Amino acid sequence: MAAFPDPQRILDLAQTRAASVISSIRDEQLDLAALGVDGSSVGQSGARQETLRVTDAEERQAGEVIEDEGDAHEKIVEFLGELKIV
Repeated sequence: MAAFPDPQRILDLAQTRAASVISSIRDEQLDLAALGVDGSSVGQSGARQETLRVTDAEERQAGEVIEDEGDAHEKIVEFLGELKIV
């Protein structure tokens, strides 16, 4: 009868190898040129939008509480329909 490898040993070896690969990837640093990206297309110089100002959002209003009496799904679908989501 052939002996089967110990599953725990296989798992331990796989985890050790995975940790080694992840560690080597984490230590690798690439610049934009290495990735084939033009530096003028990223960051502020490459932005296609401009932020003119930032303001606080309005406080949320209290929502509607729906008691489920067997028809809650219909009320939710109606609400989503009003928002033109469905």
